[in-house]
Amino acid sequence: MDSSVINSYITKINEKINDLEKANKRVLTDTNQLLFAYRGESKDFQESKLTPSIFRNTTYIHKEGYLYELLEDYGIIKTNRDFDKMIDAQHYIAISRGLDISFNLLVSLYFSCIDIDCREEDGVIYVFAFPKYVSPHSKYLDDFYENILCEDSPMTIPDKNFKVISHSKNNKRIIAQNGGFIFFPGSNAFQLPDIYYRQVTIKAKDKEKILKELDKLFGINTAKLFPEKNYIAEHVKELFNKKRNYDNKSLTIENQVLEYINRLDYELELEKYRLLKEEKKTANDTNLRLSRIIRKEHDDLKSYIHKNNADNLLDMINREIEILRRSKLC
Repeated sequence: MDSSVINSYITKINEKINDLEKANKRVLTDTNQLLFAYRGESKDFQESKLTPSIFRNTTYIHKEGYLYELLEDYGIIKTNRDFDKMIDAQHYIAISRGLDISFNLLVSLYFSCIDIDCREEDGVIYVFAFPKYVSPHSKYLDDFYENILCEDSPMTIPDKNFKVISHSKNNKRIIAQNGGFIFFPGSNAFQLPDIYYRQVTIKAKDKEKILKELDKLFGINTAKLFPEKNYIAEHVKELFNKKRNYDNKSLTIENQVLEYINRLDYELELEKYRLLKEEKKTANDTNLRLSRIIRKEHDDLKSYIHKNNADNLLDMINREIEILRRSKLC
């Protein structure tokens, strides 16, 4: 092989990483805290891209608990932890509210090329940068998911309060794929805002070459993916000694509202940057776009607290949204 087709795509993807870092410098004091991840899809699925499998059938979301009962009845899963059940459901039957991501670019390249039915179509690599993420074994995540599954819970979770689950090691396949998840909490699918990612097109004509290079140069193939287990302990020790931006708070309506507002603050800042710098919009156009977003999100928040009988938080929400409006408009 005269030249590596993988190298050309790595260069393109690295440009997207640099772009995401540049945008995030407007918001974060330390972009080293960003969690970068990747997802390969065999083609551009348009409206349904980056959508967890449980939302692709309108009946699935209402039978989530029943799915786990069946998996336990047939001995497929043997765990009492709800999040581990979700991972096994994704692993065995590809139905869950978790969207697979990988922290290894080469693995995602593999998945953008491997589907034979889509071999004649261009694939896509999604390059993510997330400012916050949660450990797959945190108590907060346990409480968060238990509340979602409990039909009698007095508290709902906003659809947009998604979670990014870092380096999960729950089963051999996830270990091999160096994988994690984007966890969608609501009853309805929503489009992940594109301020969190960039995308690179994988040309159909390159797919076969990429698969051959992945196998030959990196040992990435259907039969065996990496990394080996003997490197995991040292990697965990290294991560433990570093400061990490993990969520570790209690599950309350007020905290969900504050999380919602913090997410909105982050997204608005990056959207403002994109409009002014990348799309070269005028200040008036930018203000109009941001005002519409703020108004819609404000209405959604008010509906959320009303649904949860927490109207006592209305003054706080109005105050925080007004602070956001004044800080973001040009």
